[in-house]
Amino acid sequence: MLIFCLGYALFRTLRPGSNRQYPANPVHSAKGAGILPGKLKIWGLILAITVLTFLVRFPWPNGTAFYNLQFCYFSQYVLFFCAGTLAFRGDWLARFSISSGKYWGRVALIGGLTGWVALLVLGGAFKGQLAAYRGGLHWQSLGMAFWEAMTGTAISMYLIVWFRQKFNRQGAAARYFSANAFAVYVFHTPILIALSRMISGIHGPLLLKFCFLTLVSLAVSYALCSMLFRKLPLLKQIL
Repeated sequence: MLIFCLGYALFRTLRPGSNRQYPANPVHSAKGAGILPGKLKIWGLILAITVLTFLVRFPWPNGTAFYNLQFCYFSQYVLFFCAGTLAFRGDWLARFSISSGKYWGRVALIGGLTGWVALLVLGGAFKGQLAAYRGGLHWQSLGMAFWEAMTGTAISMYLIVWFRQKFNRQGAAARYFSANAFAVYVFHTPILIALSRMISGIHGPLLLKFCFLTLVSLAVSYALCSMLFRKLPLLKQIL
């Protein structure tokens, strides 16, 4: 996420647009921003993700990583990041219809479940033939890439509409957590590592230590981000 944000910031610096500041309703602020993608375009996105994922997994099969970067999923990450950017510019999240959300919910439920079962049964997963799913010139790899793209996109579309219709409100607690969520995302790793080392000498059940560390890390991360990091002169403009 940070890499993509930096890349997008560099892109906008090198190619500044005419609408870098957006009003409350960006639909009327940019040429073409009012065009809402329909089912055909979203299926096109799914197919594009499928093809790129299938090709990327030739050099980087599923399960491989480079310094914890899983390139086998990067085509999905990049295209979803681009879609999210366009969604903001066109105010899509507020404009997808309820019927569209229900349609993608059915795709996620029916297509996701049947596709998963078909892949496992027909591809030989129950016989231990798992290598073909990870990458290479195998139909199982192509099928897995399509299933991931279809299910991930469909679930995302359904949840966007469902949450917008049912939970599009915030109380004081929700506003606090959402305001600090990105800062916690950025800084939680060093906080978690520091707290882990602090309690490494304490002996006890691992599950209990895990639960304790989770709760303490959350509390400390949110406290530091809200009271310190987001108040620093430079960081408060970013976080």
